[in-house]
Amino acid sequence: MNTATLSVPAEVAEDVEAAEILRVWENRNGLHCSLQLSLGYHEEKMGAAKAWGLILAEIALRVATILSSAQGGSRKEAIERVLKLFKTEMEHSTGNVRGGFIND
Repeated sequence: MNTATLSVPAEVAEDVEAAEILRVWENRNGLHCSLQLSLGYHEEKMGAAKAWGLILAEIALRVATILSSAQGGSRKEAIERVLKLFKTEMEHSTGNVRGGFIND
């Protein structure tokens, strides 16, 4: 396993109320993730489903911003490319998506 880890963003490094909510790994068998279903602040404010919708949208926007910067093209074009595959995958998943609770 590649042992490189991503840095904790400076904006949350010293925030005692900050919480890691999602980790994603990729290998030849697909994507694997662990997530914290309960979201604290955002869940209290809008409910879990809406909070996760917001989080997934923010992730997609950040990915599109980085893609446009790294690969050229506009941010809008990158967003459209990301959303096109997102919609297709949501309607016709190509992966073996399953989930459950794991006690640490």
